[in-house]
Amino acid sequence: VENILNTEEQKIPLYHTVKYTDGLYFSYGSFMKQTPDKQITATINDTGKISSIRIIENGKKTKISPKEVYAAVYKGIPYIATKYGYYELMKIDGRFVFTGDIDAKDPRDPLMGSLLEEESFEMTLDPANGKFIRLKMIYPNSNQ
Repeated sequence: VENILNTEEQKIPLYHTVKYTDGLYFSYGSFMKQTPDKQITATINDTGKISSIRIIENGKKTKISPKEVYAAVYKGIPYIATKYGYYELMKIDGRFVFTGDIDAKDPRDPLMGSLLEEESFEMTLDPANGKFIRLKMIYPNSNQ
């Protein structure tokens, strides 16, 4: 089964590219194909994380909420978007992993409704549909 998944992943540009395409992605479909929906500029905070993203249309910049998009790539670094912000995606052993907050009502979380409101998890992406797969819960003020 793992070999079948690896073979399927290799058909997805996201999984075999060496350079991610800068831009904003409104869906997993455009993200996995690496065809951005919009060009962006981003503001980076003191910790090096994206604090805001703006799309550029007709020479005007418009701020976009992370809850409106699936992902972004800025300066070659991919980020997943949730209601709570943008989280850097890291490729580890061929899988995309991120640690971030998700909402119990996020349709990308197949276990939606099982959380009270917001929780932090280490997650990976399902290559078939882009849904979030929880790997482990991140407990506040702990090393778990």
